[in-house]
Amino acid sequence: MQKSLDPSREEPQIEKGRAKACGDLTGEAHRSRFESVNRSEWIVYQRIIELLGAVGNVRRVELLNYCTVDRSFTDIITTLKLNPASFKFHYESLQKLDLIDKRDKCYRTTEMGEVLLGLVDTFYDEIHGAITSQ
Repeated sequence: MQKSLDPSREEPQIEKGRAKACGDLTGEAHRSRFESVNRSEWIVYQRIIELLGAVGNVRRVELLNYCTVDRSFTDIITTLKLNPASFKFHYESLQKLDLIDKRDKCYRTTEMGEVLLGLVDTFYDEIHGAITSQ
């Protein structure tokens, strides 16, 4: 079942039994959380999903990480080995979510971008720890 991210609806539709069928023992808790969200909470979930999608591309994570200090266009494309069109594509994807900003000909990761980078680091630590402990 395809889930809509339309924030105008009252309650999100959750496919019954899917989590349990997939072997997720915590599925009931997650399902009840989604079933009880109101419209404003659903908008927050939608924003989180959009932000996570932005860092679903390694080049965007590299760009955010590199721009935690002011960087010029030339510095970015030279160091990250991006062609200008690729830079423009990734920059626009990040900029429309307010994750990166341009001021005085310099690009810089925003506060929200740095929060997202912190989450990526946390995910890495957790997943790496789980893999290496097996």
